Amino acid sequence: MKNLYTYITLFVIAIFTIGCEQETPNNHHVSLIVDRSEEDSYAPDTDDVETYLTDTSPNDGITIGLSYVSDTPYASKYSFVLKPGTTGLLSNEDQRRKQIRRFHKQFNDSLDYYNNEQEPLRRSDIFRVVVRELDYLSKQQGERTLLIFSDLKEHSSLYSVYHPRNRQQIVKNPIKVGDYFNEETQPSKSLEGITVHIIYEPSIEDTEVFTAMVVIYRNLIEPYGGKLLIGRHTKIEHL
Repeated sequence: MKNLYTYITLFVIAIFTIGCEQETPNNHHVSLIVDRSEEDSYAPDTDDVETYLTDTSPNDGITIGLSYVSDTPYASKYSFVLKPGTTGLLSNEDQRRKQIRRFHKQFNDSLDYYNNEQEPLRRSDIFRVVVRELDYLSKQQGERTLLIFSDLKEHSSLYSVYHPRNRQQIVKNPIKVGDYFNEETQPSKSLEGITVHIIYEPSIEDTEVFTAMVVIYRNLIEPYGGKLLIGRHTKIEHL
């Protein structure tokens, strides 16, 4: 009987140890800002988003926030949440696969729908929406990524690059303009661990203003610990 008791005790300890050694799920927070203010603006799809996600475990939690640039700073935001999966003895792989499929379908269908619903705008209030999302991400835990699909051409009550004097000023001294943007919007100063991607390929005509706007966004992000990457990044997987 003593040997049986010892065996059961060791078995329970082994099971408990295996359960404790299961990898703890991570949390990923991804915010998308999509600028469809012009008729030929790029409309991202689900593959675009997944390109910028680091390797994830099936049990990881993912929260995706989707915002479209509007005429005002009060852009609507849609959130899609996949809660972390259960690990260890209580995990159910089949159930988790179903949860992931539902999550992907809901996000993909919603992205397609809202992309098609967007119409050209009279204005494009971009900077303040970016500030809002950076503030949100600064308060989250885990991996945090902001994807900005935009030409960055600010045309709002804050500033407009379409006014000739403003265009000249922003190209000549983007740091000064960036300081003005920051003073007016009071952005978060705790951006450590946040990676921001600006995904746009400017034409020759747009390069000058786009380059100046990138300087302004660097001034918003990098002094406070965030990381800024420019351009499209494509994963090429070898089979």
